[in-house]
Amino acid sequence: MAEIKIIDDKEYVVIEDKEYPVEEEPVNKRKCYVIDNIYYDIKTHLVAGSKSKLFPKLFMARAMAKRAYEKKTRKTTNLPYEDHCTEVYRLCAHYKFSHGDDVMYAAAMLHDYLEDAVAQGKKREDTIQWMKSTLGYSVTTIVEELTSDEKGDNGLYPRKNENGDIIDYSLEKTDYINGRLTRMGSKALFIKLLDMLSNLGESETMPDFVTRIRDNILFIEKNKDTTFKDTITLDHLLVIENISRLLIDIYKEHEPYQYYMELEKDDLEHQVVE
Repeated sequence: MAEIKIIDDKEYVVIEDKEYPVEEEPVNKRKCYVIDNIYYDIKTHLVAGSKSKLFPKLFMARAMAKRAYEKKTRKTTNLPYEDHCTEVYRLCAHYKFSHGDDVMYAAAMLHDYLEDAVAQGKKREDTIQWMKSTLGYSVTTIVEELTSDEKGDNGLYPRKNENGDIIDYSLEKTDYINGRLTRMGSKALFIKLLDMLSNLGESETMPDFVTRIRDNILFIEKNKDTTFKDTITLDHLLVIENISRLLIDIYKEHEPYQYYMELEKDDLEHQVVE
């Protein structure tokens, strides 16, 4: 059974005779206990049983991420790539839309897993079947939605019809991603937004990367009442607002971005509610 103990005036959650400190998570100030630097909301998640039973898909996904990204680092920070996966999951846990959703937590942890497996030479369909047998259909489907197609021989991305069939290879990356965003379900789109939010943390030396995120956010904003009307919730809009704030700060602080900022400055600023 799980219980709360007071040790030296500090609260701990005890699970399987192990003590986990209780802390206030930094974003929403909820009371949480901490396992491996991941926050678990006490009110929602303090249940009987072992910690492996709290979120079985998440714990499996974390083990998969550890193996897959053991030696991989982020391009500009040299921090372990697994840290990015964990950050996207932790952001996922902060919002009501995804809070307590084991499927979304696992998909957030593995949002790049399929794409990276293909890049390493593994067969896409074999990896998909293995993920379905390991994590189930729901997690795998979300990860598939989050996975980019390979580029054509001409270096461009595929243009698809409404059924997802490839018409030709004629799209630059920004337009390709915008098209993918319109085909994502609500859960996949939410995780993609959180991925953008996390990625902006290492964006200082990648102006083209920041510009692409800005263009993706502007595309969603301009089409949210039509193309995205069935997939965007209030929490989606809150994440978009947070991304917009970061973009404005980046463009104000870093000279290389000033040119890009002037192009759509009003569009970004009107999204931020003061």
